[in-house]
Amino acid sequence: MAEQDKYSKREVVALVMFAAEGDNSFDARQMAGLVAKSIGIEVAEWRAPRSWEGVFGEDVRTGAEEGLFW
Repeated sequence: MAEQDKYSKREVVALVMFAAEGDNSFDARQMAGLVAKSIGIEVAEWRAPRSWEGVFGEDVRTGAEEGLFW
């Protein structure tokens, strides 16, 4: 059945990179740069998505009303 499936002949590429716990933003930029280079795209500057802001506690609110620990 898979031989008749129109998707069975598609090529698939997987990108895998080991990353430890913590701030992996450097690893993300490195991987994105390698992908861009391999497909012929030049990126002048990489910007982190807004969802990464405060991930490591830089903007964590504190206090009885706004924080988790008080």
